[in-house]
Amino acid sequence: DFIQNTLSPILIQYEEEFSYKVFSFVEQKRYYLKFNLTSLLRADQKSRAEFYNIMLDRGVFSINKVLELEDMDGIGEHGDKNRVDLNHVSIEIAD
Repeated sequence: DFIQNTLSPILIQYEEEFSYKVFSFVEQKRYYLKFNLTSLLRADQKSRAEFYNIMLDRGVFSINKVLELEDMDGIGEHGDKNRVDLNHVSIEIAD
């Protein structure tokens, strides 16, 4: 696809060139520049909502992480806690 085959190789060259020009040799070992293509890869709203629900239910993303990915403000420190769906509990707890 366009992003993978055309845009990514060009952006990798830019990242390397910017890092070379912005950071000293020592800094290049600690820091790097990377273009974030997430917004270009966004699917339709329904697909994104399904993906976020899966990631939230499995405890992979917090609410604030989802909001961050959508360029929205977080809801405070409680939004940083990862949660899991209570339908998925350990067999020991289910007894």
